[in-house]
Amino acid sequence: MNVTEFESQFQQYRGRIEEAKLAKAHHDQLRSIFIGFLSRTFGVDYEEFELEKGVKVAKVRGFIDALFQDIVFEFKGDLAADGETGRRQLTDYLGSLRDGTYFGVLTDGLLFEVYILKENRLEKIDSISLRTLSSEAAFSWLDGFLFSARELVPSSQDMVKRFGPRSPVFLCSS
Repeated sequence: MNVTEFESQFQQYRGRIEEAKLAKAHHDQLRSIFIGFLSRTFGVDYEEFELEKGVKVAKVRGFIDALFQDIVFEFKGDLAADGETGRRQLTDYLGSLRDGTYFGVLTDGLLFEVYILKENRLEKIDSISLRTLSSEAAFSWLDGFLFSARELVPSSQDMVKRFGPRSPVFLCSS
């Protein structure tokens, strides 16, 4: 997908998410809009997401909204109102996944907060707002956390974003 096509899809996505949020859509609808956007822009199949993955370990019971590779997504309709609940859920979910290092993403579809679990405590490592991000910056951020884009000539900023001290690669190795 070229930059112009991504920008068009990105603008459509922001509009759809804003409309859904204004209509107080259920978090499942926000998740569906987001996965559809990733499908159209990055070619990800819906089947690559494990939806409503049940978690039942010790006292932890619940359902991960979406699991994609090493990323646990928790969708909330309003992060201001439901953020604390979402962070508790991410702590439980990340603590229950034992096979590797996982990232937790708390999102309402526009705001994204990224966490890792260190010593059983949730640590915020990044956050963005798609409301204010340019399409180029959004592509870079999404690609850096979710995928490995091909045929990109990285800039020095891109190298820092992908491999620097706040990058998923660096944080997984520390």
